[in-house]
Amino acid sequence: MRNEEEPVAEFFSRNAQGWKERYDLETFDAYNYKERARIATRWLFEALPRGGGRLLEMGCGAGVQARAIQGIGWSVTGADISLDMVRTGAAGGTPPNWLVCNTSALPFAACSFDAVVLLGVIGYIPRPAAALRKLRTVLKPDGILVISWYSPPPYLLSAVSDALSLPIQKVYELFRRLSRRPLQEKWTEHNFYQTHNRPWHPIEFQNYLREAGFDVRKIRSVNFGRIRVAEKALWGEKGDIRASRALEVATARLNLNRLRGLARTHVALAHPKVGTNFTPVT
Repeated sequence: MRNEEEPVAEFFSRNAQGWKERYDLETFDAYNYKERARIATRWLFEALPRGGGRLLEMGCGAGVQARAIQGIGWSVTGADISLDMVRTGAAGGTPPNWLVCNTSALPFAACSFDAVVLLGVIGYIPRPAAALRKLRTVLKPDGILVISWYSPPPYLLSAVSDALSLPIQKVYELFRRLSRRPLQEKWTEHNFYQTHNRPWHPIEFQNYLREAGFDVRKIRSVNFGRIRVAEKALWGEKGDIRASRALEVATARLNLNRLRGLARTHVALAHPKVGTNFTPVT
């Protein structure tokens, strides 16, 4: 019987080099990855212990983020379930330390790290609650967790697109009926991400973190979708990035919690919780 993580490891092994290259792109999809990494790196820079600290990045992928974090003073161990991903990361030079492992079999003693990072990883782990509790044990009592996850659609600007496109869609449907032509159905693909990457609403995931023994101190939301009218872009991808970024800044500064659930990606900074009585986030 195949391990539950094998399809995920195989997918990322096939895409190891391309995953590294996407951080050099200026596309809207690449923005999503780069922005969550930028937020995480800034928080880690602000939290860096004097004299540096030890950091574990689970799901380090091709090592782009691990090297950036190493560059601001952390001693980084990059771990991934994909050997090809680890090889791609290690090909860029000696540091950080590289390791192939998963969260169910961490080869580290308790309280080994000052920080643990998981960016875009937790949704692929078959038993995420157990993984979070396991990572909690290798983190020092005063350590930090930086973690990202994604929420299910629809996203805010995508919902706006649907509203703007509705009159055009109604006219199209009327034309098809009058001409007695069948409506063309949209083609959809039940792809890898839909199958293997679990989404959470931000409040749901914050409760998840609390149950695993963490207190959430900061949260940022990234990527509110793109404006499309009848599936046509109004501007280039730089315009998509500007529109989404304006909403990201607004939700961060004004603490607009309701809007956070309408973003695709969320990044949180959490600390190990003292005690065992956890109060849900509301």
